[in-house]
Amino acid sequence: MTAADETLLGRLLRYLAGIDAIAHAGPDSYVATTISKAFTTAKGISGSGIFVNCLIPSWTKLHKTLAESGYGNLCDPLHCAFQTGLNSNDHVFEWFAKNPSVLNDFNIFMSAQREGHEYWLDFYPFEQQIGNASQSKDDTTVLFVDIGGRMVLQDLPQTIEQITAGPAMEHMVHDFFTLQPVKGAHAYYFRNIFHDWPEEQCRAILQQTCTAMAKGFSKILINEMVVPLQRGRPIRLAIRH
Repeated sequence: MTAADETLLGRLLRYLAGIDAIAHAGPDSYVATTISKAFTTAKGISGSGIFVNCLIPSWTKLHKTLAESGYGNLCDPLHCAFQTGLNSNDHVFEWFAKNPSVLNDFNIFMSAQREGHEYWLDFYPFEQQIGNASQSKDDTTVLFVDIGGRMVLQDLPQTIEQITAGPAMEHMVHDFFTLQPVKGAHAYYFRNIFHDWPEEQCRAILQQTCTAMAKGFSKILINEMVVPLQRGRPIRLAIRH
């Protein structure tokens, strides 16, 4: 127990109940919700690590960065609030590579941040569009490349190093700004990739993939959150936008 002042504790708990992190169960009585229960798990704790060590320092410098840019539309990932807030000249993913504990939090959180939401295979007709492996030219043809039959998962070295290999999937180090080494796959899958990059870089990523595609056979699958232009949006979309 913390031996915290009762009045202070009540103020904190009432606020947490107001944002549904806990629930009010009676006079001076509160119970956990799914939100507070999530923060008792490694996945939930990892999200806190990302916010404290990466996002909050960036947000606190956003006003300064915008003012220095003349309030222009910032699109350069090497000159934004992240560099100012973290006092770094690195791209965020280069910074992660130099800060393995934060990278570990990031990877754990990415594995959990879509839990409870609809899975893409629930609405995309994979079997009809992609899953007929018998169409493959031979047994070495890759069925599915997850940039993020035979399946290949690709990512930067520091992420691949943290993955435990499984029998159903190959792991491959790859920077998607370089030529795609897996040729003629049935599908190249990008999940939550393009919201991190401005349009010019998105085109470059796709161009590097297109060079590896087999005409009339390969497909690019993009699983991304689309931000509506005219109506309200969940906070998780607004943050990424």
